[in-house]
Amino acid sequence: MRVGKFLGCLAIMFDVSASALATEYAVEPADSIFAVVVHKAGIAARFAHNHLVYPNEYATTLSAENDDLATTRFSLTFAVDKLQVDAPDMHKKWYPSIEAAGILDEPFKEVDEKDRQTIAEHMRGKDQLDSATYPEISAKVTQVSAKAQRVGKLDYTHTATLEFTVHGKTIARECPASLAIVNGTVTVEARGNFTFAEFGIKPYSAMAGAVKNRDAFHLYVHVVAKEKS
Repeated sequence: MRVGKFLGCLAIMFDVSASALATEYAVEPADSIFAVVVHKAGIAARFAHNHLVYPNEYATTLSAENDDLATTRFSLTFAVDKLQVDAPDMHKKWYPSIEAAGILDEPFKEVDEKDRQTIAEHMRGKDQLDSATYPEISAKVTQVSAKAQRVGKLDYTHTATLEFTVHGKTIARECPASLAIVNGTVTVEARGNFTFAEFGIKPYSAMAGAVKNRDAFHLYVHVVAKEKS
């Protein structure tokens, strides 16, 4: 056997063996969220709202090796049409964690059902996410490294490189993250900073800019996943 062919076979065997070491986990939707926090702006911002935007249905993969959290890999894909906005129960459940992460310093304001539907329609429209042209959003963690850092009120243990694809554009960003595996359960918490401009999106604006969304937005992720049987 030629040396090159032998090394190629060896590499394939190594990849298969490495994959076999990874444990697969199933995300628990009731305890998890993948959300964007949109910030209000403009001279009439005090009359506007910060928004919590999140999918209510999604597909995920999560794998990790118990002895090395740096091997954690995560992917998520969802349809833009599955995005939800400002449900009161989600505000109540997730605001404390979002505040602790240094993303918001005031509670979300309640938005009635009719306004929530209007906001969602505008968000999916051609001038924003343009769901007809770009029907899916995806995210993928491609690298994790140990890095202790404090952001907001939280001490993070790692940095995760996240590839976030929105509106047909993929932006890679290093995000503070905390990861732990205890008794077959993975817990991940992370935050990231992005701008709408990076994705070719002009933030929503009304009343000649008196009420608008800030260009900068935050990603907030909290994942709980159980080892697959």
